[in-house]
Amino acid sequence: MTSLIKSCLSPLLLCALYCSADTDSQQNAFKLSGQLDIGQTYSTNLSIIELEQISEVADTATVVAGRLNLNWQLTPAWTTDIGYYYSSQRYRKADEYNLQLSTFSLDTGYSLAVADIGVSYFTTHATLAHASFLNLNQFSLYGGKLLGQNVYLRAAVMQTDKTYLSLPGRDADNQSLHADLFWFLTTPGDLLNLGYFFEQEDAVAKLFNYTAHNLKLGYTRNTGLGQFPLRLRAGWRLSQRHYANDIINGQQRQDIKNTADINAELALKGWLALILSAEFTDYQSDKTDFNYDQSSVGLSLRGRF
Repeated sequence: MTSLIKSCLSPLLLCALYCSADTDSQQNAFKLSGQLDIGQTYSTNLSIIELEQISEVADTATVVAGRLNLNWQLTPAWTTDIGYYYSSQRYRKADEYNLQLSTFSLDTGYSLAVADIGVSYFTTHATLAHASFLNLNQFSLYGGKLLGQNVYLRAAVMQTDKTYLSLPGRDADNQSLHADLFWFLTTPGDLLNLGYFFEQEDAVAKLFNYTAHNLKLGYTRNTGLGQFPLRLRAGWRLSQRHYANDIINGQQRQDIKNTADINAELALKGWLALILSAEFTDYQSDKTDFNYDQSSVGLSLRGRF
């Protein structure tokens, strides 16, 4: 199924890129945009929780990430986005944590009189320590509606297929239900977001089956630093997982993950920005070997067109 979809979408992407070269004749129906980030990040405790691998080692990584997006405005109400994303994270010493991601995405949405509806698909290939690590395919159906003048409600249902190339017992299907509220505040560009989603993951090895409740809270503020526009973001995420088949001291295993992050984007020019980010994660598990804290800070330059 996935290979069939990809084989159909690849010619569509090439066709769309070809057609986008003549935007004037199409009344600007196509818009190509891109973004490139280059920088470094420092982490105090490298970890891959999917592999139950916690190093307690600090290291610095060079990060390169690029994104291309083709927006196709078929009608005033119908729009489609085709995207590609690539990122590379290479550490100075801990080569076993070097990570590359390659993602292709397709999203199409339609604005009805009563609500917005859409469908999206993306596929990701992850490489860890120069070896294929994970293939992930996700389909989602979503809908959204503006409530009053400044609140937008969005709901989605997602189906995700995970294939771990060296750990077949962890291969899994994941189903999730999402709900998000967005408050557009009085200052233009300021935004408050509250979200919740429930997920259930069924793995080949039943020990890794889990259900999870997830909360997230985010705030975005547009301001300035002297003559330079400045965008500030702050967020918090909570994930509580229950493993029904992993019994510890007579009880089902429970993992709780708290993550707080901040991000500042300073626009140096219309196409160039300086990005400063910081994140703190606290992970608590009934499997005490999995308990860890991790802090990271990053600095990068971002170019857009």
